[in-house]
Amino acid sequence: MQALSAGDGVIHLKNFVPIDKQPDVCTQLLNGKPVDWTKFEGDQYYKNPFMAFSHLFQIRWPKSNSQEPGLPTLVSGLSLKVHEGLYSPGGIFAGLPENGCSEDHQGRPCQCPDKTPFFPRSTLLNCVEALVYRTGSKRAYHRDAHWIVGLSFGCEVVMGFRRHEDSEEVTVRVASGEAVVFNGALHSHAVLSISEGTAPDWWKYPFARAVFLMRDYRQSLKAEKRKEARRKAALEAGKAAAEIATKGNDAIADL
Repeated sequence: MQALSAGDGVIHLKNFVPIDKQPDVCTQLLNGKPVDWTKFEGDQYYKNPFMAFSHLFQIRWPKSNSQEPGLPTLVSGLSLKVHEGLYSPGGIFAGLPENGCSEDHQGRPCQCPDKTPFFPRSTLLNCVEALVYRTGSKRAYHRDAHWIVGLSFGCEVVMGFRRHEDSEEVTVRVASGEAVVFNGALHSHAVLSISEGTAPDWWKYPFARAVFLMRDYRQSLKAEKRKEARRKAALEAGKAAAEIATKGNDAIADL
């Protein structure tokens, strides 16, 4: 495996899953929902025929019980491999402080004393979300939950990343068995193109590409708690402002 910096904190993991291991790894991941996907024809696996992609399932531990007993072990092994590529001697993040910043900052510049908003060492992948895409399909820029390891199988895909709407676009061409590591809340990201006829010989599925978004669900929960806290604070501030305005109006009426 080779970990390359694509720019702006986005990491491209080339040869993350070797070609001889790809059929087995992809099958194990797809078996998170035990369906023989090769038997589907045309667009039968799409819940919405107008969508360029379809969400197959999401599994997390220990909340969800996977039908494939080896899946948690597989994902744990992939998690360790990511850490080795990033933090082992010679890794891209090997020289970063032990407690790097893992806040998403909602796209705003990091104001933390330690300005290293990169893949946190504490990350343990324990959640898998599976998506499949049509050939030639695209997906507009959007944001997701916290840190994501996106493992792709099938046809080559070109992904775009940008931290701000006016920032320069970072593009990454991801082949089968490769992955990208990025902060889904910090980086707006998109599927720019999927190249027909670029899937490996072992690929027999009716969709062009399958991507498995692996994350540490604990980070998503923390992000949701911060979001809820901000929402409550905004509501309380609004109530306080309304109360002040009401008292002011009453005072004017008494004049």
